[in-house]
Amino acid sequence: MFDEILDQGVAAIQWDLRITVAIGLLSILALTRIITSVRSNVALWRSGDGKTPPIMPYAVPGIGNMLAFAFDTKSLLSTIIDRFGPNIPVQIRILHVKLHFISGSESVLAIFRGSRDLTTAPASILILENAFGSPASSHHVYERDNTGVFTQPLEGTNTLEPHNRIFSLIHRNVHTHLSGAGLNELATRFMSCLETELAALDIGNEEWTTIPDFYALIKQTVFKASTTAMCGPTLFSLNPNFTDDFWEFDTHIVKLFKNLPRWMIPKSFQVRDKLKASIIKWHNYAEEKFDKNDEALQKQEWEELYGAKLMRARHDDFAGVDGINDEAYAASDLGMIWGANANIVPIIGWSMIDTLVRPELLSQAREEISSLTDSSAKGIKGLNMPKLLASPLLQSIYSEELRLRNGVIIQRVPVVDNFKIGNWKFPKGDMIITSSWHEQRDRSVWNEGPVNGEFHSVEDFWAERFIVYPNDPNSGPAKPGRDAKSKTKTPVKDADNRPKFTIDSVTGSYIPYGGGQKICPGRFYAKQEAIGAMAILLTMFDIELEKKDFPRPNMEYFPFGVVPPLGEFPARMRRRKT
Repeated sequence: MFDEILDQGVAAIQWDLRITVAIGLLSILALTRIITSVRSNVALWRSGDGKTPPIMPYAVPGIGNMLAFAFDTKSLLSTIIDRFGPNIPVQIRILHVKLHFISGSESVLAIFRGSRDLTTAPASILILENAFGSPASSHHVYERDNTGVFTQPLEGTNTLEPHNRIFSLIHRNVHTHLSGAGLNELATRFMSCLETELAALDIGNEEWTTIPDFYALIKQTVFKASTTAMCGPTLFSLNPNFTDDFWEFDTHIVKLFKNLPRWMIPKSFQVRDKLKASIIKWHNYAEEKFDKNDEALQKQEWEELYGAKLMRARHDDFAGVDGINDEAYAASDLGMIWGANANIVPIIGWSMIDTLVRPELLSQAREEISSLTDSSAKGIKGLNMPKLLASPLLQSIYSEELRLRNGVIIQRVPVVDNFKIGNWKFPKGDMIITSSWHEQRDRSVWNEGPVNGEFHSVEDFWAERFIVYPNDPNSGPAKPGRDAKSKTKTPVKDADNRPKFTIDSVTGSYIPYGGGQKICPGRFYAKQEAIGAMAILLTMFDIELEKKDFPRPNMEYFPFGVVPPLGEFPARMRRRKT
């Protein structure tokens, strides 16, 4: 009897203790939420110049907004925009780190115009090490270079020899060799390589051939063509499985970006290590075989060992940097190869799939390409690339895919004290971020119709969103009736009175390449790849997708670049008769 009473008493005490602990924890969470909400409102209501951005309220002290940012970034950023509105910067707390999220075209343009006072170096180092495996032994090489990317080092920065200013070397290299003769060679080489890859497919011109996954075919052929154009065929001859290894690596990239430890994701580390080893093997072979005394060879824009002069010049730059080892150089080139493919290949896939599931658009695209093709010439020689690149329809399809599918977080860090956007100040060293996904879906900016009596949601693909029709004031990418100052330019009607392609009216809201002096240097090459690939695929093949449903995005890749289509796309193909 006594034991039963004692047991009941102990149980009651334990139950009361659990209730007390639970109430205590809930009280802490509620109090933290109240305090951060009050602080946020006070910062928001404060007037004057040099204000500190309000914080996004949170409930867990010490943790902040970390869980929401890590596991549902898109929803968190949407909630911030809904709560605070555009052009109000908001602090996001992740443990002890403060991120400043900005939205609205005015704020976005402000960070692009302030390029000299901002750096991308901290984000670049983080990505190089977490995603691409740059070793800790070379961390100091990047960390010491706070001199900026421009020819003249920033004031008050470390004194470095020119050959150790690694960010400036990389910046100069890509901007030099992704324009002019280098760009022309790279684009021409890509089209030639893609034609070779497509010609090798076991597809006839009489009977239909079943393709298990059309998007997988695009990934294989476009990656091989693009990487051969950039790095040369030797990389593949030394490493026959490089294409498969790359796309296997791409499936692990999100886990690596999140900096999970090796013991949690051993397969991710293994496939990355294999790719780095393949690149080191290529580097060593090219270094051994390339004749540096051959002046004519040195002047060539492309050769088979290094591929494009872009990559040969990178080799020379990295060879001169003190403290860079083979693994760090390979990690950087892996990042280069990933950056050159992981965004443009999905865009080409989206462009093709979105066109193929819309019979009327497919007919329009074929007609447009055919009208700009010399039927007397064979293969890519018949494609008039300058005219294809100027086609309003093809440019609009490409731009719409970039608008709709790009989910990158753009990052900048002030290198000056109290960098300002409007009345808001940002401390030196704190990261500022913005989201292309959200800016490119802002309903207050983007045109949703009606155009020709039809509405087109910002969440949907609309092939003609970027086309201005001379007799339709409601056409074009910008929402009709927006404040005139938001429209920086208005397309001028030519004498032919034809439809025109434009992105000018959505400056600051259309940001797939970033912006400012650090805008993506590969944007011109990417456009040629996308439109050229679409033209050659639709010229060479009849393609029918088994599923006619509109494709859905694979949001697992958000916010690390272009979000690829989800699932497989069975199709049948045959070569078109010419």
